[in-house]
Amino acid sequence: MIFSVIAVGLGTGIVGLSVIASGYVFDVRDTYDPAFAAGAAFPFLTGLASFAIRERKYSVRYQPPTPLPASSSPVSAGAAASDGN
Repeated sequence: MIFSVIAVGLGTGIVGLSVIASGYVFDVRDTYDPAFAAGAAFPFLTGLASFAIRERKYSVRYQPPTPLPASSSPVSAGAAASDGN
């Protein structure tokens, strides 16, 4: 699952609040220009903020591989290659 229910709900809530805020801006300023400017600025700012994420610390891609646990019963080569017949 790429997105959790919480992430989808949060995104939906943010979109809903931005619609309400844009309507308020239109009521106060009688134009949507500030709302469009904010709508263009926020993705740019979040793109810049994404560079602050320490990916090497949190990403699984950069973690050393965990060694496999030692098997308690060794399997012979013949049993490993057998297809069960």
